[in-house]
Amino acid sequence: MLLTSADNPEIKNLRKLLADSAARREQKSFVIEGFKIFQFARQIQTIYAREDIILPAQLRIHRHRYIAPTVFAGISEVENPQGIMAVCRLPEPGQFSAARKYIFLDRLQDPGNLGTIVRTAAALGWDGLICNKGCADIFAPKAVRASMGALFTLDILFAEIGEIAGLSGQIIAADLQGVPPEDLRLDGGYVLAVGSEGQGLSPEVGQCAAQKVCLPFHKNKAESLNAAVAAGILLYELSRRGQG
Repeated sequence: MLLTSADNPEIKNLRKLLADSAARREQKSFVIEGFKIFQFARQIQTIYAREDIILPAQLRIHRHRYIAPTVFAGISEVENPQGIMAVCRLPEPGQFSAARKYIFLDRLQDPGNLGTIVRTAAALGWDGLICNKGCADIFAPKAVRASMGALFTLDILFAEIGEIAGLSGQIIAADLQGVPPEDLRLDGGYVLAVGSEGQGLSPEVGQCAAQKVCLPFHKNKAESLNAAVAAGILLYELSRRGQG
């Protein structure tokens, strides 16, 4: 089937899912775009391909629709679209386990940073990611693109730090008053808590932390680190400790 009108109900719904987090929650669905992400995609509901795209056989088994090029260009979220997107079902929230490794994001508001952290955590073998209510939508288009499909490979949980504190004795807060990563006491599973770009960690997170960790850096050369960069370095350092 070829969709040729921007007023087609399916096209309108694609726009809605791309733009509106409430619609994503209501429909329990979100949109992925670009060929690379499909290697990790799960629970695909419908694939939408530009009219000139030849879908691989493994994708044609899914319900699929073709879209006229001008219409596709009007809904794509990227500058140079590859001509393919899909609606996927939202993953079921994961179950917390104190024996596993998670990163907790406290009010992280930039979806690009959020997606980058997801991708880094997955690449370094972490088990899951926990977002609290102040975080950007992890299923927003920018976050999904930055994750490059990694959000399909991690357990995604939504909880406040108080809920997690009662289940884990090992909450490690990223804090300027913390110790270097090599001085942490690591035993079994733990939760690394990282704060927002502008405000850092909330007092509640600091109060729940058993340990605090910081990254030494040259403060006379840089005021601070980008949230995704700082999180990535900490994820790596703690993963390296776990392998030693």
